[in-house]
Amino acid sequence: LTVFRETVFEGQTRKPGAQWTASSTETWWQDERGDDSPPMDEIQCKEGWQWTTDWILDIKRAVDSKGYEYADEADLGSYGPVERNYHLARRRLWERVRERTAAETKDKEEDRDPEGWEYSKLFTTKFHVKEKTFDMVRRRRWNRKLVSDVPVPITFTVYKDLDDKDKDDAETFNMAPRVMTEFPANNVKKYQLRAYLYQARGLLGADPSGYSDPYARVVFG
Repeated sequence: LTVFRETVFEGQTRKPGAQWTASSTETWWQDERGDDSPPMDEIQCKEGWQWTTDWILDIKRAVDSKGYEYADEADLGSYGPVERNYHLARRRLWERVRERTAAETKDKEEDRDPEGWEYSKLFTTKFHVKEKTFDMVRRRRWNRKLVSDVPVPITFTVYKDLDDKDKDDAETFNMAPRVMTEFPANNVKKYQLRAYLYQARGLLGADPSGYSDPYARVVFG
């Protein structure tokens, strides 16, 4: 990983009936995981990296013209791009790009749990390697590699109709299996994956309350 996108949320809360003015709002800063963060002007570039851009307002998301998204309260409910009179919180996302200039002096592997555990508040929220006081669940992954003892083809031959598999003129097609690539420990490739879900419409209520409580699952690797 040689290029990283640093992000931070600038949020504001107000009292009912107040306007979004400096005298009637309280400003707070959080990272994308919801943890407290210093203001963007106080965020330092990590050792071995250098800033390549200034702080830029992210307006490519579902936000209004000023980059804000709104919610009933800062810690409750979901944010949306349309402001309502009852909204008491709003936030906008700032981003800044940094590039690696030298190898990082700190080995990230030292921060990992020696038994391979990852921690989180719930199984439906993002996991992290360092245990925190509010964590309630943990998980770890087990892997086992299978190696064939006989040569196998790169593609599999699949019959369109299983009833014709014994016929010489059976119609078939080739299907490639999933390919897994392994890198040696001294040549690890690092990537950054970000997935954004903007809207989900027309969802049927699956709970007795009438809500569907939808969630998205992204699997990488």
